Amino acid sequence: MCSTGFPLGGARVRVNHLNRVPGIQRPGQRMTGPISRQRHPAVVTGVDHRGHRGGPLGKVSKVWKLSDVPRSGTGAHFAARLSPCCYRRGMFATLIAFAGVSLLATLIPGPDTAVVIKNSLGRGRRSAIATAGGCSTGQVGWGLASIAGIAALLATSVVAFSIMKWVGALYLCYIGIRSLISAVRSGGAAEAAGPRAAAPGGAAASYRDGLLTNALNPKTALFMSALLPQFTGPGDPAWLPFALVAVTAVVSFACMAAYALVFAKIGDVLRRPVVRRTVDGAMGGVLVSFGVGLAFSQA
Repeated sequence: MCSTGFPLGGARVRVNHLNRVPGIQRPGQRMTGPISRQRHPAVVTGVDHRGHRGGPLGKVSKVWKLSDVPRSGTGAHFAARLSPCCYRRGMFATLIAFAGVSLLATLIPGPDTAVVIKNSLGRGRRSAIATAGGCSTGQVGWGLASIAGIAALLATSVVAFSIMKWVGALYLCYIGIRSLISAVRSGGAAEAAGPRAAAPGGAAASYRDGLLTNALNPKTALFMSALLPQFTGPGDPAWLPFALVAVTAVVSFACMAAYALVFAKIGDVLRRPVVRRTVDGAMGGVLVSFGVGLAFSQA
């Protein structure tokens, strides 16, 4: 009878009578002894000296090595057979870590943030939330494209990336210039209508603004195609990439909706005629600058 621990160096472990060896997990018992100190607790079994598999009394059925026990990385799929509880905790930790990275990336101001704030001040809270939904929908689309490999093809194709980049830049410049023109032309109308006047355009138009702003931004494709592989591996379940896409969509919508609610709350002050024209002009200039920056960006 040999030791129940995993010796260093990948040495083989043989256990000849499982139910008589202290430290071996049995049904309904807690792991104790040297094996409980391993990262992934497992029932250790082996083969007898003739190579036969053991019987139901706990005789040896397999040989284990230290290298057989996964500790990190894509080997976590093997841990599902050893400890389902540890496996589920690992998947949950992956989702939480991905949510944190997505939150940090969403908090960085970008075209999506500018469009949400512009519609929040100009059209109200409902339209701003619809814009946030459009941005999240575009992010889901790029996430699915990354899973299918389309985003990676876009990142490696200079022609495709350039076309998408220029289309997105032109659209950002278009809505930015439209906001600038609105700020110049609506001065008198805003003064006559009062501080609560809202710019024309409903929830559908706002949703379209958010969707096109995100979908025509190739940097979103680069972000998703670079981020997803860092949290997935060959041995992970098929649902994990889709769960990560859902997580980033929820995080994006929550952040954008928070921007919408905050700026809609202070919108009564910012919608005063003079302030309104200044804010519209500033947001238009920001969108145009994002468009120019996107036009001259590199893959």
